[in-house]
Amino acid sequence: MVRPRIIATDMDDTCLLYDGTMSPRTFHMFNRAQAAGIETVIVTGRSAVYVKDMQLPNFHYAICCNGASVVDLHTNTTILKDGFTREEAEVAWEIFSRYPDAFVEVAFTDDAVIAQKDYDRFESVPLMDYMKRSYRKHLIHVVPDLNQYFFEHIDQVEKINCFRSGPAITKAINDELRETGLFFINAAYDVDVLAIPKRYNKGKVLVKLAEKLAVPNEAVYAFGDGKNDVVMIEAAGCGVAMGNACEKVKATAQYVCGTCQEDGLAAFIEENFGI
Repeated sequence: MVRPRIIATDMDDTCLLYDGTMSPRTFHMFNRAQAAGIETVIVTGRSAVYVKDMQLPNFHYAICCNGASVVDLHTNTTILKDGFTREEAEVAWEIFSRYPDAFVEVAFTDDAVIAQKDYDRFESVPLMDYMKRSYRKHLIHVVPDLNQYFFEHIDQVEKINCFRSGPAITKAINDELRETGLFFINAAYDVDVLAIPKRYNKGKVLVKLAEKLAVPNEAVYAFGDGKNDVVMIEAAGCGVAMGNACEKVKATAQYVCGTCQEDGLAAFIEENFGI
């Protein structure tokens, strides 16, 4: 195996345990990797505002909103940026707006926003408790009229997310988004909707970051578990599926490590590279 120069990892159920925390073993492994000159990269569907405020080890970069932006966490600057065009945002929003019972979050450049009506019923959404705590802690804006806010900030849209709104709504929105031909349907779980333009995803942007850092692809190691990690596992020089990953990720990866609960990521790096 080529020694890694970039270790890229998904968050939930990959470098984080099922309760949303990071084990001491994994935490210290990432810090040792940084000290050894290896770039460490969070690759997540979450917006930058979530990542910046989390108690993570000394990660250098974060690929956020499944590729819409890349943040240098050491300098708190955005080094790569993409997002919806106005046309893409208008088309997507017209579709989401047809489903008033959907629980919709919109990630803009500097915040994540939901409507007051959805925030008021948040406790009824079937998410794990740690996700709800994280969501409440890191959410920036709850607005009375999300439609109005959306069009006031339409040039800053990075991600539109609909989660745990029921199988009928989820399927209907996903089907409509696919029919447009504009969007990459990239949710980690079948019970959610995540729409981003086809120009970017976790894999494409990880490759761009490696090129920017002059790191050859064979030295890029990517770890993931969910369906939205498949493109990252495919794009990296070495893709590693967690033991708890879905079958599609495992089938794509070159290696399968232990589960997140077993510190599978840390064990893989420690045992193969002595870090």
